Amino acid sequence: AVFVPHSGCPQQCSFCNQYCITGHTEAPTADDVRSAVEVALSSGGTANGREIAFFGGSFTAIERGYMTELLSAAKPFVDNGSVSGIRVSTRPDAIDGEVLTLLAQYGVTAIELGAQCMNDRVLSLNRRGHTAADVCAAAKLIREGEKYTTIVEKTGLSTATITRVNGALRDGCDGYARALDALGVEKK
Repeated sequence: AVFVPHSGCPQQCSFCNQYCITGHTEAPTADDVRSAVEVALSSGGTANGREIAFFGGSFTAIERGYMTELLSAAKPFVDNGSVSGIRVSTRPDAIDGEVLTLLAQYGVTAIELGAQCMNDRVLSLNRRGHTAADVCAAAKLIREGEKYTTIVEKTGLSTATITRVNGALRDGCDGYARALDALGVEKK
């Protein structure tokens, strides 16, 4: 994993100190990405299931040029089959169609969506900087797909996130479903 501590985070959540958690204080460079991947690959194994992961910040909220610089360093490893894809973690309010298209162009296959809670008061008290509506907007992108595999292919969202949102849409307290119905998003 490549840690981009607090990069893209517009504030510090009450529970998070990436510098302390990761031990990293410097933002990685493209050379750091290549070196980290080469070290990981030297341990052997196959590309199946092996991913380059960018954690520790809100990856899709970092400055676009820096984000594409890091992705450009990682993409050749996807292209040559050394890894199966790229995984990023980000905020729900930093996902939109343009970002999803850009991520797909660079070989991103999984997005971990930081949706810890659907209660605006709790989100505010924890200084998350986004609302339940932002999570619903990300869920809307999920709901608009016809099949699970199509959702994965079109959005690159992590399978864990898709499974949780789909489960909530299907079995949950209808929170996502009610919110999406209120927004006029129809099931396909």
